[in-house]
Amino acid sequence: QPLFIDSRPILEEYHSQPVQKIPVATDDPALGSANSPVQLIVFSDFFCPSCRRFSKELSHIIKKGKGTYRVVFKHFPLSTDCNQTLKKNLHPRACEAAVSAIAAWRQGKFWAYHDSLFSIQDENSPDLFETIAAKTGLNMEHFGNDKANDSLKVKVIRDIALAREL
Repeated sequence: QPLFIDSRPILEEYHSQPVQKIPVATDDPALGSANSPVQLIVFSDFFCPSCRRFSKELSHIIKKGKGTYRVVFKHFPLSTDCNQTLKKNLHPRACEAAVSAIAAWRQGKFWAYHDSLFSIQDENSPDLFETIAAKTGLNMEHFGNDKANDSLKVKVIRDIALAREL
């Protein structure tokens, strides 16, 4: 027999929550016009299977919406390497993936890098991030220098703190 869930309590709780203004920083990758009627703030982990599925669905929604949506990406890696709120390191290389994506953003290629990261099959390849960077057409010297810059990890930690606060 199919399971039926009474959604009324869930919706009541949702509607009882206060509306919160989520800050969007200038270094948050965004897709779509700032004047779009709907802005989606997405906290995500590049190695999370659910995030991967959602990313594909979101891509379809954006295409179908034809300018209705603006998507702002924020990082929430499920790794204890940068997310100290976790008790278990669910995705050990997720922090490095987030930093790499920010390095790609600095060269204007965040969304291409984002899509490549979400499409990978082997997360354990030792040169994974550099391979994707090269395929994405990034300047490898700048990419390496940016990845080594601590301010990128600070941005990831700032996104995590915001997600926890919300």
